[in-house]
Amino acid sequence: MKNQDFNINELNEDIDMPQWLASVLRLAGDEAAFETSNFAVPEISESFRLRCHQAVEEALIILKLRRERQRIGFLAVSLVDYLQGLIKVADIVPSQVPALLIDIANRLQTPEYLSSIGHLTKKIGMSLQETLAHLRIGFAAQHQLASMTLLVAHRQAGDPRRSQLENCEAVLSQIEAGYDARSLRDLRAIEQALRKTYEEGDNNPA
Repeated sequence: MKNQDFNINELNEDIDMPQWLASVLRLAGDEAAFETSNFAVPEISESFRLRCHQAVEEALIILKLRRERQRIGFLAVSLVDYLQGLIKVADIVPSQVPALLIDIANRLQTPEYLSSIGHLTKKIGMSLQETLAHLRIGFAAQHQLASMTLLVAHRQAGDPRRSQLENCEAVLSQIEAGYDARSLRDLRAIEQALRKTYEEGDNNPA
């Protein structure tokens, strides 16, 4: 990770920075802005400074992803495509992409990894309903079914009063009715793992 000093005043003004993040920035290298004649800033170890920089960098990435998700809203694409798309529109450079999102397509269905992804999607403001829909879309794509984007658009045209998410769920229910027992069991296991992650977050707020 590149070791650079952060300046609170240089952050993007449209990012709503939480108080804890401002505190970390002060500790991480912007001490001069907070010096007074009656207060001396304590010395900070290099290892602590590096941990602070890493925490700041990760927090800013989450804030950028959350902002773009709020702007874009729900789209009828897989979770892999949605998160990768957010990374692009948020202008996050490859070296800053969280390790959690690397090789997401091949690791998504493992229980431990799915739990980590669930924590991430919740942090960036995605509801359980949205995240489940994205996962179900990705599962349907693995079965080489028709494009969800086209199917949802067709249904949306016939029932514009319902949201895109609601129409997407209706299309998914029709598709899943044709799954064999094993595929349906695998899908329900994925859904259960994600629900558990969101419920744990509700019971143990950060």
